Amino acid sequence: MPDLLVRSFLLLATLAAVLGGTGLPETLTDADRVQAIALGRTCQSPIVQVSREGGDFDVYIESPYARVALVAAAAQVMQQSIDAPGVRLAMKPGYRIWLHRTPRARIDYTVTQVYVRSGDHDFSPVSESRDRFFLGTVPSHGMVEAVRSRIPEYSFDALPAGNFDVVVETSAGPQHYPVKQRDRQKLMRVCNDPR
Repeated sequence: MPDLLVRSFLLLATLAAVLGGTGLPETLTDADRVQAIALGRTCQSPIVQVSREGGDFDVYIESPYARVALVAAAAQVMQQSIDAPGVRLAMKPGYRIWLHRTPRARIDYTVTQVYVRSGDHDFSPVSESRDRFFLGTVPSHGMVEAVRSRIPEYSFDALPAGNFDVVVETSAGPQHYPVKQRDRQKLMRVCNDPR
């Protein structure tokens, strides 16, 4: 019973941080980091996953808070200290979006651009990387493949607080993936082991 109460508290604290009046937090307080680390130690993170009917991708969105929770989960699974330099290095600021092709996806085209659209405003990524999720120089293991393999990963300084679309421009035309407030309320299991 105490374990259920702790998990319920962590879920409520996480949702309060993620859904605060302005949406996802851009900078984390020490209290936010402590809550995110505690949540990560339950092998959960508020990484947003969206897909759409007829879409070729699952789209993943990671906030700074979700990143800290993910790193804490990986450190626990890999039996590394949360204070290890590689673990701290992995707690990068910013927002990240990456795509995974679904099993039914077409493969006869290329992705040419990914950006976020909110109303009539577009937000472009500040960088694109072709890395996998690492803790320092060590590839993460024991984590679900969707959070490990992020090729490519698009980084943003900020994302809109309200509803928005992730737009995936392809050589075959654009695909829009709506992100609603309710999508931000879910927790994703990020560890492979059954904790």
